[in-house]
Amino acid sequence: MNRNTIWKYTLGPAEVQTIDVPAFAKLLTVAQQDGAPTLWFEVDPEAVTMPRTFVVIGTGWEIPEPKRLTYVGTTHSTFVWHLYEQDAV
Repeated sequence: MNRNTIWKYTLGPAEVQTIDVPAFAKLLTVAQQDGAPTLWFEVDPEAVTMPRTFVVIGTGWEIPEPKRLTYVGTTHSTFVWHLYEQDAV
């Protein structure tokens, strides 16, 4: 019997970041934690991992390849950051 769990991933300072998460992980939210954009996913901890790529964009910045990006959410710290997930190629 599989039981899903909530896992968090903290993003670093790079604009584009790829993280490995369990397959079919459901992204729940993005928020600031300890000054960094943080993602929370509902995951099956027994699933194999797969890469997912995220783009952090500041207000007023150009959005690269907007047709390949899906908006995830906005988070606030000293700055306002908008998070997008890059569609798989």
